[in-house]
Amino acid sequence: MPWGFRVWRGKGKPSAANLAIRLIDTLPPRVTRAFRVIILADTAFGSVEFLKAMRQRRYPVIVEVRCNRKLCDGRQVCDLAKKGQQVRLEGLSFSVTISWLYLKRDGTLEKRFVLSTRPLKGSTITWWGGADGASRAFSRPSNTALAAIDLGNKR
Repeated sequence: MPWGFRVWRGKGKPSAANLAIRLIDTLPPRVTRAFRVIILADTAFGSVEFLKAMRQRRYPVIVEVRCNRKLCDGRQVCDLAKKGQQVRLEGLSFSVTISWLYLKRDGTLEKRFVLSTRPLKGSTITWWGGADGASRAFSRPSNTALAAIDLGNKR
């Protein structure tokens, strides 16, 4: 359900993540009470600030994450060997689940990492990252738009 748009203007203006937080805050309570809101976004929204803000609002987030993102123990996301592993990212006080999928680009497969703030199985995260068009959204050259807000019925 497209809700609205905020355009990032560059240096000295609110970041894409800040604009997304403000945009999500404009969702009417009637909608957020009636539906389960899941935020599906691309890499630009994987910041500590955005993840903390969505956790505070109790919205689960599924977002692409850079392969060199640091874990609390000093490793990087690309060092993980098991899909669906719960880890703690540097700067976050809560655990997230990491999985990955492969995108076909120029005839080769490219490994893309996906983070979920909800404890989900790796295959579930991969399904969200690939089947709902997020893989196409994640592979866009410009990572400055919120990819989707999924409003699944709470019933």
